Amino acid sequence: MKNTMPNKGSILAVDDTEASLKVLTDLLKEAGYSVRSAISGELALRSAAHQAPDLVLLDIRMPDMDGFEVCRRLRAEPQTQNIPVIFFSALTDKDDKIRGLELGAVDYVTKPYQREELLARVATHVNLRRTKLQVTAQNEELRLYRAQLEDLVAQRTAELQESNRQLSLMSFALDRVGEAVYLIDEKGCFLYVNKEACRAHGYSAQALCNMSLVDIDPDYSPQMQASLRSKFMAEGSITFESRHRKRDGTIFPVEVTSNAIRYENRDIVLSLARDISERKESERRLRESYSQLQALSSRREFDREQERKRIAQELHDELGQRLTALHLGASTILYGMGSENAWLNERLEALTTNAHDTIQVVRHVAAALRPPALDMGIGPALDSLAEQFQTTTGLACHVTLPAAFRPLTEEALIALYRIVQEALTNVVRYAQATTVDITVRQDHCCCQLEINDNGLGFDASANRGKSFGLLGMQERVEQLGGEFSINTAPGKGVHIKVQIPTPAG
Repeated sequence: MKNTMPNKGSILAVDDTEASLKVLTDLLKEAGYSVRSAISGELALRSAAHQAPDLVLLDIRMPDMDGFEVCRRLRAEPQTQNIPVIFFSALTDKDDKIRGLELGAVDYVTKPYQREELLARVATHVNLRRTKLQVTAQNEELRLYRAQLEDLVAQRTAELQESNRQLSLMSFALDRVGEAVYLIDEKGCFLYVNKEACRAHGYSAQALCNMSLVDIDPDYSPQMQASLRSKFMAEGSITFESRHRKRDGTIFPVEVTSNAIRYENRDIVLSLARDISERKESERRLRESYSQLQALSSRREFDREQERKRIAQELHDELGQRLTALHLGASTILYGMGSENAWLNERLEALTTNAHDTIQVVRHVAAALRPPALDMGIGPALDSLAEQFQTTTGLACHVTLPAAFRPLTEEALIALYRIVQEALTNVVRYAQATTVDITVRQDHCCCQLEINDNGLGFDASANRGKSFGLLGMQERVEQLGGEFSINTAPGKGVHIKVQIPTPAG
């Protein structure tokens, strides 16, 4: 039957007497130990050097090499110096025991030995050896673990120092940015602010980091924050205008650029806010200047039209009548005296013809300055303009008017007429069109004008150099508070749409 007793340890038994060595070996094996035997000191040293046992039972009195020398040589070698040694011998001399202990033996057993005593001593020192080995192994593991821990601590310390250095560098850089910088969490609370943010609001960094957007943005609401967050989470970055509030309650406009950042499974927002008070003030002044410029331009245009009207009236009423009187006088003289003098007759006929032609020129100049049809309203004026356009160019020009017109102001009347006049001029110069359609509509609040041609069209986004015709049309409409649009493309003709407000009643 196979012995299933657990191995209690390995023992090297050394004795020059074979019978004694066999008895000792059998005793130890029965007790559960793994036993190697050596009949001489030299064999014992070789066996121990080959594989260190847990205990050496060593006889003192042996030929060639006694037990003391074997113990000394075991203690002299690093791989065997810690193996416990128990001397056993028939000697009872006290000096031998002392010498053995001085050489490093852990115990001494006197022959003849008692079985139980020997096994007890062996068990004690084997267990002590194993415990020491276990403690040594654990100490080595602890030493390795401590070394690893020290390396890890050093690594983490270096990483922390690098992080602190980078954080200091980031704070140093952000504190020198001319814009307020905020790190904002999912709830709108501030995680970080730079010096400019503190200066802009009049709070310390610690105070701001205990606040949220609702404390500095009077327009903030959870709905607005959710809308903005979903937008810049989708786009990555957005720029918008808002308002911020200082500690003293002062409200100032800002331009905010927000960027979405994913950090440690959190959605963080990095926002940069720039105070745009000066820009807003400049824009306000620019709007005022532009409004004044428009008013001046409108007034200048109105005065110019009035001057044209006055000159046209003077040409028609004064110069026209005088030329007519001159024509009638020359005709009267020709009728009364021309038959008596051939030379006089020829001169008078030339004079009357010249007077007639001059009257026609005056009438054309007066009509160009101020078409008489304008005094009858926009409908007759456009009909007259279209008829003149067809007669001059041979192109078809159709005018569609509402059944009834509400009166237009003088400015609106002139603006619509001049816009149509400029558009027809552009058709002749550039469009190569065959048909032009002019449509006028009117409702309770506005008057709409549409001009369509079937010409070449053009690229509306291209730079058209010094062509100010369309710009002039747009300026006339904007001066009246209206809207101007143009829809065109190469080969698609041109569609112009104008809408101007009309007075009520």
